[in-house]
Amino acid sequence: MTHARTISIIAAAVALVAGSAWAGGAPDEEADQQIPSKAFVGFVRDTSGNIVADAKVVASYKSGTIELVTHTDATGHYRIPGFSNDANADSVDIACSKNGFRQAETRKRRATSTGLGVPIEVDCVLAPVS
Repeated sequence: MTHARTISIIAAAVALVAGSAWAGGAPDEEADQQIPSKAFVGFVRDTSGNIVADAKVVASYKSGTIELVTHTDATGHYRIPGFSNDANADSVDIACSKNGFRQAETRKRRATSTGLGVPIEVDCVLAPVS
């Protein structure tokens, strides 16, 4: 048997085993997908109110257990999903940054509804570095 043929057979066997191991998903996968999570959403703007695209946004529990990172889109909007339903605007810090700017403040806007899956709105303001 050639070396290339041996590698092909081993690769096929690994793919078959890996595929069958995950066939149907993990036992609790469907249950995990049923659990709604909270998201933090908002906008990053400069001190003049202009949008800041491609700004880095970091959301972290104040307890230090979780830190999630994203970037704003072309409209300055960000969305960070995956927080537990007990997360709130007081238990999570939002920080934003971009070259040429420093964070000036965050503006927490509480949702009018506290229902499951209702996003928490926090805007971030960046000041140009002089």
